[in-house]
Amino acid sequence: MLIKLQKSTLRGQGFWLGLQAIRLEVRKVGELQMPEDEHLDSLRRQHEDLSQKVENAQQNPAIDHLEITELKKQKLKLKEEIQRLSEAR
Repeated sequence: MLIKLQKSTLRGQGFWLGLQAIRLEVRKVGELQMPEDEHLDSLRRQHEDLSQKVENAQQNPAIDHLEITELKKQKLKLKEEIQRLSEAR
């Protein structure tokens, strides 16, 4: 379900937010989430950030190997979530 609040709707309610429109995707009753494309982009950015952290950690001899392993696990979970959401489209 997509909820779109137009400028006129916001004014009619007495709280103009300075926005032309607000788009919110509702996936469960009472739960608001960002649209799928934005969510996937966010996950991809997080995955790239973790990739960079892993590379930096591997180049630093003072970093514990357990910390690197934990970063890699987080990265893998993100990759699996990205694949799952991409395939569901």
